[in-house]
Amino acid sequence: MRPGPQGEGVPAYHERSSGRRFRYGTFLCLLLSVLDGCHPSYQIEDRLEESSRELNKMLRWRQMQEACAAFALAERRESCLAGAKGATGVEIADYRVRETKLDMEKGEATVRVELDYYVPPSNRLQTVEDVQQWRYLEADGRWWLVSPLPVFR
Repeated sequence: MRPGPQGEGVPAYHERSSGRRFRYGTFLCLLLSVLDGCHPSYQIEDRLEESSRELNKMLRWRQMQEACAAFALAERRESCLAGAKGATGVEIADYRVRETKLDMEKGEATVRVELDYYVPPSNRLQTVEDVQQWRYLEADGRWWLVSPLPVFR
């Protein structure tokens, strides 16, 4: 026993166990960091979530042409831009991601989104479901939108 802060005895084994806990905690953190780097599938899934979120934010803030330029696959870009021009005047009030399906083997994903919108001067809120098809290109290290923008009626 050694003296404690208020004079009471503290067992000697307590000093050794706290040192072990620190080393064990440090080892565990290091191991988790290494394992995280060994699983790029987590990073690919995170990139899908980021891309989908950013696309939907751009649609929400009426940046549809910019969204097409940033996310549409090159061979789909012209049709995406045509859809963006067709949505002129549409105001998106809100969006909700309802479902995400990811197929890592094929490098494909489907994100089902509901968009609440209105077309001024009307204030009648309508909802459209957008089934976004995404493709991951290893060479680019990113996700590309391969489906057209939703049709707002």
